[in-house]
Amino acid sequence: MQRSSQRPRDIGPQASKRQILARAAALSSLPEGLRCEGVKELMRGAIANGLRIEEEIFQAAYGDPRGQKYWESHLSERLSVDSIADLLSAHLQDQDLEESKSAIVSALNYALTNSEILWPLGGGLDPRYAAQWLLSMPKRAHLVPLSLRPLLSRQNSTSTNDMTPPGHLSRAMGKRGPKPETLQRVVEAMRCDIKSGQYTAASLGTMLEKNLAERYGVSRDTARKARAMVLSKIVENSNHRK
Repeated sequence: MQRSSQRPRDIGPQASKRQILARAAALSSLPEGLRCEGVKELMRGAIANGLRIEEEIFQAAYGDPRGQKYWESHLSERLSVDSIADLLSAHLQDQDLEESKSAIVSALNYALTNSEILWPLGGGLDPRYAAQWLLSMPKRAHLVPLSLRPLLSRQNSTSTNDMTPPGHLSRAMGKRGPKPETLQRVVEAMRCDIKSGQYTAASLGTMLEKNLAERYGVSRDTARKARAMVLSKIVENSNHRK
C-alpha cells in the first residue's frame, strides 16, 4: 500500500498564527489603502482564532508594533457608524467581535440622536472624534482599542483649537450659537477637503451657503465664518510667497 506523501493538515493555533503573520508580511508592499484594510481583516481573523497577536501583525505589515501608520490611515477620512464599529471591534481582543461591534454602533447612534458629538460631515463621521467620545464615557471606554489610545492622547496634547478635549466633547455643540471649538472644527474640515482635492479654494468660495452648511453640518453663519477664515488664510499665504 502506497504511503501518502502529504502531511496531516496542521490547523492548530500556531499554524493559524504563522499563516496570519505570513499574510501580514505580504501586505507590507501593497498601497496603503489595501494594506490597512487587509491588516484590519487579519486582526479580525486573529481574534476569531483566539490569538492575541496584534503587535506581531503590526510589526509584520508595518515594521512597527504600535501600528501608528495603520491607525493614522484609518483615521484620515470620515467613515460611517458601521465602518467605525467594524474598525474598532477588530482590535478588541478580549471581547466578542459581533457584541462589541453592536455596542459601538448603539453608542454612536445614541450620541448622534442626542446631539452630542461626532458632527456628521458629508455623510460620514470623523473617527477620531468618535473614538475620543467613546473614551470619554466611563461605560464606553472599553470599546476603544488599547493600541489606538496613545495616538489619540498625542493628538490631544499637541493640538490646541483643532480638537476638543474628551471631557468637553458632549458640550461642543451648544445651542447658543457657534462656539470656538465648532468653528475651528469646520475650518479644519474645509482645509482638509481642499488639501485632499475634494474642493478648490475657488469652488469652496462659490458654494451656496445653504449647501455649505449642509455639507459641514452647521448653521449658515458658522459655515460662512469658517469659509472666510479658510480663504483669507489662503490669500495670506499666497501673498507671503510673492
